[in-house]
Amino acid sequence: MAQRSSSENPHLRERHRKLWGLDFEQNFNLNLVGKIGECGQVTANFSSEGEFDFENQIKFDYLGKPDDILQRLEIGNVNFTTRSQLLGGTEGLFGIKTQLHVGKLNFTGVLSQKRADKQEIIITKGKSQQQINISLSDYEANQHYFLAQYFRDHYNKSLENALFIKSPIQITTIEIWVTNRNNRSEGARDILALLDLAEHTPYNSSIVSQPGAVLPNTSLPSASNNLLDLLAENGRDPNSGFVNSFFSTSDGTDNYVKLSAAQKLIEGQDFRVHRKLGYISLNFPLIEDQVLAVAYRYTANGKDYQVGELSTDLPFDASNPKFLYTKLLKNETLNTRLPTWKLMMKNIYALGSNHLREQDMSIQIVRTDTKNATENPLILEGTNTANRSWLELTGLDRLAQNNSMGPDGFFDFIDGITIDNTAGKLIFPHTEPLGIDLQNQFSEPELAENYTFPELYTLTQAEAKYNYSHKDRYFIRGTVQSNHTTEHQLGVFNLQPNRVKVYAGALLLQENTDYSIEYESGTLRIINPAYLLYNNTLRVQIDDNAIFGAQQKTFIGGRLDYIPNKNLMIGATFMKMNERPFSEKVYVGAESISNTMLGADINYSTSTPWLTRLLDKLPFLKTNEESTISFYGKLAHARYGYTKTLNAENDEAGVAYLDDFENNFSFITINNAQGWQIAPTPQLFPEHALFNDLTYVYNRAHMALYIIDPIFYQLSSLNPYVNSKFLLDHRTRRGSIILLTIIRIHFSREKKIFHS
Repeated sequence: MAQRSSSENPHLRERHRKLWGLDFEQNFNLNLVGKIGECGQVTANFSSEGEFDFENQIKFDYLGKPDDILQRLEIGNVNFTTRSQLLGGTEGLFGIKTQLHVGKLNFTGVLSQKRADKQEIIITKGKSQQQINISLSDYEANQHYFLAQYFRDHYNKSLENALFIKSPIQITTIEIWVTNRNNRSEGARDILALLDLAEHTPYNSSIVSQPGAVLPNTSLPSASNNLLDLLAENGRDPNSGFVNSFFSTSDGTDNYVKLSAAQKLIEGQDFRVHRKLGYISLNFPLIEDQVLAVAYRYTANGKDYQVGELSTDLPFDASNPKFLYTKLLKNETLNTRLPTWKLMMKNIYALGSNHLREQDMSIQIVRTDTKNATENPLILEGTNTANRSWLELTGLDRLAQNNSMGPDGFFDFIDGITIDNTAGKLIFPHTEPLGIDLQNQFSEPELAENYTFPELYTLTQAEAKYNYSHKDRYFIRGTVQSNHTTEHQLGVFNLQPNRVKVYAGALLLQENTDYSIEYESGTLRIINPAYLLYNNTLRVQIDDNAIFGAQQKTFIGGRLDYIPNKNLMIGATFMKMNERPFSEKVYVGAESISNTMLGADINYSTSTPWLTRLLDKLPFLKTNEESTISFYGKLAHARYGYTKTLNAENDEAGVAYLDDFENNFSFITINNAQGWQIAPTPQLFPEHALFNDLTYVYNRAHMALYIIDPIFYQLSSLNPYVNSKFLLDHRTRRGSIILLTIIRIHFSREKKIFHS
């Protein structure tokens, strides 16, 4: 195609202002077939418009003669198919495939590297349908918290009725404080978070008792215990050692946290609160060393109560800063022995889609069998549990379709009880769906021991999954459709560009015209409204090889077919897949696998003329086809394992890392004075117990940091100290900002436009 351009740019010479030329499109398709003698053939398919690498194929194909042992040899893009219905083979391979024939025995073998594994998402009527595959050990940690032990203890009872919440509690006002990671100064306050605040049964009972009043004045609602009475005003001073000495007498040094410049969260933007059940859901998971504290008011049976102090109860005074008393929900260090561990909810799961509707989702709870690795939605044994579904036993199926009591085999979609449709969360109506709540369903202790997973709630998530992997057999399976019409999550992150295809029927859509993709987050946006219509179905294909950090897979397969006669066929299949880790450090949940599958099948079919004649003798019956008798049998066995590269010395089970902490770091700038506080004297120092003596601080390091306020050297009307003395002294006078630009000059002998 010819092109001509014209420009009026005065910096260009006259002859350069008008240009013409030929525009050659760089897109081309190449289909090549080459013959090598009578048996060899080379095939190559290449397209510059191909979205996926595996669509550009090259293959050498050797075809043997009918009497040769080597019937066929393929090198390049190959596939492996079998006659077995259990082991169906695979495609998208790159390697060597051979077919051998010896008498009545046929053999097909493949040795290859798996280059691509397409994923597909269907978007119907503007809604994306995704598969749900979630282990029940993968609850949302550090994100959902009860406000007190009372709410955890009464959670199951409040949800005894599947249709409504039975609770006398109503949260009226709440403030949530976390460690200030963003250095957000607006609304920041110094807080003292207390473990036993508002607990009717205190953890540190040697100090805290009942009843109690409320600080700062008695006009506020009632308190649950006398902890605030004991602390009174003495604990408000950030520089006082009173709180340290108060708790050290009962070995309760982990019963409180002092937090400077705590960040106040915003309801709706940062968190949501369930005002009847008494728990909060953060919109983000907390980091392990972040502190979480709350203060709130609630009514119970018409009476007002308050936990902690709201920021309005004690206004901020910059000249005399004081701690706000709050309730501690999460400490800096994780300790499963403290009551705060039970406050973290372990029964909420993210479904990956939001704005859900009952007709758009299907949920089942399954358990993998220990013998044959099959997934069973029912339990087949137990006096009280036989033939009941895991969906029912975990509390997600208690209603029939007409809302009458009784399970019907389907998930009970009840917003606020079993589902958070706005955020896309699945909620179990039991605090421990695989722990004590499931154990109470069994009358046989041995079955309860076999089927329950109480360690999931007494240990950390990583410890339970790693040390009790034999109990980690429960999964959430199903499908879900997002009701969001323009934005869809692909479920993969860090995609490489040009590795996603979107089809409307057979039509390939154009990126940045019909849709756009955020490759880092894996978000697809439909920007052409024509494809959001009611009757449009979109297919999204993702090249697995485009996912950053995908492990390389090696595949070995073999198939034997023995055909003694035309009626009988006996087959055997072998397949093995091995993954190679990228480094020696492999994390839990991302271990490289080494799986083997074996299968056998038999197929017998023969014609039976005598049966045809027998049927023809029946009145009013005339056969048109010859009768046959067929028999088909199949079996398969799978062995799961890990690649041997994970094995350490004298360790056959393999090694995986929980965390190497190499990428964990925190920024605490010295310029931010609010991020630092005076450290107490360590417990092992002899003067540690001398709280009311200056000797307590004698061994503290003599270090001071001074920061010159920028106001003293900036040219601003806010600086009241600039006078002639400062201006005349070169040591205090601000100098001029000098920018030195290096100019590099090159004199060329070749004549050009500007020095011709």
